[in-house]
Amino acid sequence: IFANRDTPVFSGTNGYITRLGNGDLGGLFVYIAGAGNIRYYYAHLNKIAEGLSVGQKVTTDTVIGFVGNTGNAENTPYHLHFGVYANRKAVNPLPFLVNRP
Repeated sequence: IFANRDTPVFSGTNGYITRLGNGDLGGLFVYIAGAGNIRYYYAHLNKIAEGLSVGQKVTTDTVIGFVGNTGNAENTPYHLHFGVYANRKAVNPLPFLVNRP
C-alpha cells in the first residue's frame, strides 16, 4: 500500500501483538493476532510506534508504526506491506481493507 513516508499505520484489527522486530526481508515489522487466529503482518515500516511490546492488546485505534521502505524494500517507494494469514496460509487482504468503519 503506497503512502507517504511516516504515514501512521493503525492496527487493522483488535488483537494482540505476537512479534515485532527488524528482519532482512520485512525490515521493521509487527505481527498481530486477531479473532479466529488470523494473523496480520505489517512490514517495511520506517518506525515501530513507541511503547509497543509482545503480548500487548491493540485496537483499530492503535498506531503500530509508520510507513517506510526498510528491509529488502530500501530501493522502492515508501509503502506498507500488509499480509493476512489464516492457518499459516496467505489470504487476500483486500476484504480486510474495504468497508472499514
